This record gives sequence, C-alpha cells and structure tokens, in this order.
Amino acid sequence: MAARKTMIVIADTGPLLHLFWVDAVAWALPPEPIFVVEAFRREIVSYAPEALNDARIRYVLTPVEVPDTLASQNLDDGERAALAYALTLPVEDVLVLCDELRGRRACRDLSLTVKGSVGLIIEAVQEGRAAKETARAALRNLPEQGRLYVSPKVIAQALAAIDAVQPKEYPDEGKDWTEEDVQHDLDWAMRQKLNP
Repeated sequence: MAARKTMIVIADTGPLLHLFWVDAVAWALPPEPIFVVEAFRREIVSYAPEALNDARIRYVLTPVEVPDTLASQNLDDGERAALAYALTLPVEDVLVLCDELRGRRACRDLSLTVKGSVGLIIEAVQEGRAAKETARAALRNLPEQGRLYVSPKVIAQALAAIDAVQPKEYPDEGKDWTEEDVQHDLDWAMRQKLNP
C-alpha cells in the first residue's frame, strides 16, 4: 500500500461521537489534526464533551463565508460551515469525516474526499493502527452502543473487508536470522538506550 498523503481533516459530529461511544477514537480517527467548526464543537459538547479530549482536535473559531455552491445544498448549518471551511483548502488535501448521507452527497458533488465511521475503522486495520478483532468489535457495536444508523448489510460488508486485510509485510520478514544478526540488533538497541 502506498504511503498516505498528509491530509487536512474536517470533522462532522458523527464520526467523532460514534467512534467515541465504541471506544475507537484513539485508533480509528486519522493521525492528522482534526479541524472542528464551532457549530459541531457545541453539538459534541452537548452529547459527550469528553469526545473532544484528543490532541488531534483543532477548533475553527472564525466563521467562513458559505459559498453559493453550498447555499443550495440541503445541509444543516454545521455541515455548511464545515464544508465551507473545507473549500478554503486545496481540495486534494481535504478529507471530510461524515456519516450523514446529505453531507456525504454534498462532498461528492464538491469533489471532496469523504469517509465515515465504518470506513475509518477499516482504514485503521489496513494501516496497522488496530487489530482485526478490536475493529470487528467496534463495528458490531456501532449500531447500538455507537448510535449509528447503519444497515446490517453494511456491517457485514465491513467485517468481510476487515477479514480480507492482509498483514503488513516487513523487509526482514521470513529472513533466517543468524546469531550475528541478533547480536548486531542487540548492540544497536543498547547503543540507542545509552545514547538516546
């Protein structure tokens, strides 16, 4: 798999809350900063303020003018604000986190990359941030504990996608290690410990 390009991440309340409620925030959210507009910050605080206790969260405090392309979309104020902010950035650098169908459609219309809670969980396994069983449990818990409206068919497809993920290959995997290799690695580790 190719290295992932660093992306600016804009958040809708959905993925932050749904993943928080299934204890998946730490590993399922992307490692990049997550920009949250004020309308969504207030909404998240009203449901689960602890969901914002994450070092990746950044607040967008200055409102952005909503362009005409968004004014005609059937979106709530928070979605409009988040997408307006996203449109101020280079489109190729933006990933919108969104579970709402209306918001996802608007992202596609605007050529913005979008990913929801289910996709984030699958991606975490693909990138080695979560074990398959941890991800399976989070997926199974999304509809009830995570309060995400998602069909059983989508959950089944996501579970199959996780099962299909192949372990990452490492350059030395399968190599027959000699005593000299092991000693070399031990010496290197000891030097690192003594000279951090």
